[in-house]
Amino acid sequence: MLNNINAASFIFMLVSLSYAALNLFQGRPLLTGINFCISLNLFIVLVLNHYRKYDLAKIFLLFFNAFLLTLSGFLYKNQSELYLLSVLIAITLLYRSKIIQLISSIILSAIFIIIKFVPTPFEVDLPVDENRTILNVFGGLFCLIYIIMIQYNAQISTNKKIQKQHLLLQKNNENMKKILTIIAHDVRTPLSSIQNLLILYKEKIISREIAIDTFESINKRLVNLDETLIDLLNWSSTSLSRSEAVPKDIKLFEAINQLCIFHKSQLETKNLTIQTNISSDLTVFADPDHLNIIVRNILNNAVKFSFKDGLIMLSAKEQNDQIILTIKDFGLGISEQKIKSFFESVQTPSFGTAGERGAGLGLVLVNDLILQNNGHITVKSKLGEGSSFNISLPKSKEFQQMKVLINA
Repeated sequence: MLNNINAASFIFMLVSLSYAALNLFQGRPLLTGINFCISLNLFIVLVLNHYRKYDLAKIFLLFFNAFLLTLSGFLYKNQSELYLLSVLIAITLLYRSKIIQLISSIILSAIFIIIKFVPTPFEVDLPVDENRTILNVFGGLFCLIYIIMIQYNAQISTNKKIQKQHLLLQKNNENMKKILTIIAHDVRTPLSSIQNLLILYKEKIISREIAIDTFESINKRLVNLDETLIDLLNWSSTSLSRSEAVPKDIKLFEAINQLCIFHKSQLETKNLTIQTNISSDLTVFADPDHLNIIVRNILNNAVKFSFKDGLIMLSAKEQNDQIILTIKDFGLGISEQKIKSFFESVQTPSFGTAGERGAGLGLVLVNDLILQNNGHITVKSKLGEGSSFNISLPKSKEFQQMKVLINA
């Protein structure tokens, strides 16, 4: 909408300046002054919009121009009152208040009648010839059509936004239903097991040794539950609050190294080996917390779905103005059908090679965070052979600034 208004203001400013020059050449100093004032007024509108003084810009654009067009139409009977119809449509477009629209309609209708039927009280410097009057008619019609097109495009844009919000709300509702199902299962199951175990132990139905063994099994479930809750909290904070990313320069090698240390106990449990091929001078421009969550989730999946004594490979390379981080495992793999909806909606929780249970929403979270950091993610996988996730993120801030300077 703002771009359309600025474009229209700039075009009609040039047209009005052309009229001012023509009227000056033909000996109409008063009409020249009116045309120049219209051009100056439209220039002020552009300046006010640039400095985000939108309410003041609307006053200059509509009401000051309406006064000047009224003056021109009344004194010269040059059909410039047709432009007032465009002003009226613009008022209904820019002001949602019914009172402003009604008062403006009454005033402009009255002005239109006065211009048409009330004679000019004195003679002006030089009347406008018939050819110029016809030109003003066509100009007024063009302006009217242009304003109608702006209103039509604005309505289409609004409808698209409403439709997009509706689809997003529908998607969030579906995700929320799945999440509630996950919570109901993942929280209830270990708590119910603990409760039953305590009753059996209290009634001395089971021995201390059996109770300890069972507690260890329940503890694994609680660890998985902790990971699920972390994913839920991260997903809710990004999906509901939509907080903006705060990108910084991050040494990729150092960030990955810290995350590998974080997963050390999980790697040792399955006797997994991590092989890294990341240059120490690679720097990405991303939100540190977001990068941590992104890599942690994908690396966690690689560990979860890898077979015992397996290998996980992490590598990175430069590609134009992006850095591509690849996390590859040789585990269970993913079906093509599942990959299609991987990053769009909450998935049905699946189990790892050692029975680890996920939340099903980690990759939705990952995709949201990557998009917030101006990146994208792709996945290649084959059942029984493993998966390869490629995360693309912008290079360092310094590189982005150098790119801007070179292009300038």
